[in-house]
Amino acid sequence: MNKNFVLIAIVLAMLHVAFAQSFQIIEKKCEGNYLIAKVRETDGSIGYRILDYCPYGCKYGVCLSKKEVPQVNVKEIYNVKACSDNVIFVSLTNVGGTKGEISLSASGEAAKWIRYPEKVSIDVNETKTIPIIASIPCNVTSGIYPFTLVGSGVISFYAPSALSLEAAKTSALPITTTITQVDLKLALAVAVMLIVAYLAFRYGFKKVKEEKFEE
Repeated sequence: MNKNFVLIAIVLAMLHVAFAQSFQIIEKKCEGNYLIAKVRETDGSIGYRILDYCPYGCKYGVCLSKKEVPQVNVKEIYNVKACSDNVIFVSLTNVGGTKGEISLSASGEAAKWIRYPEKVSIDVNETKTIPIIASIPCNVTSGIYPFTLVGSGVISFYAPSALSLEAAKTSALPITTTITQVDLKLALAVAVMLIVAYLAFRYGFKKVKEEKFEE
């Protein structure tokens, strides 16, 4: 059994070297003990490749070592809103036997919007909750935007997730008319002229009729 594992590992390593320059890795995930990658080929097409065999297991897109099994609590999807600073939380547990630091980084379509501490100090068997700020611009359309949180150091992980964006609701601006002092004076002048014209027409016309009647 061990000989088969070694043979598989050698073959995968050779394939990895052979195809290292022929595709771009978009996303990594685990299928059993195999590390699978979603890749973009040189011709632009999207496909999947087996990157590695993980004899001690695969989790969050990385092969686990015999003595180190990282635990990362990351939701598959976080609901966020545009025009807002959205706070999301990720918890890390150091189940290894070493105290130290974890360096964090992010990749993916939504990585440009998120801010996080670059390094986190963590003790043995300690769990830390890490706040991450997702600052979404106002002009982003609603949809699903993937990102991957990557950790390296005393524990290593590759945790894919995504932001589910609800676009900001925009209400129609009310139509308002600003009346200036000049406009108000003009309106009063016009009103006075109309009243004078009406009175002159009414009583002037009546006087003419009365004079004609007396004749």
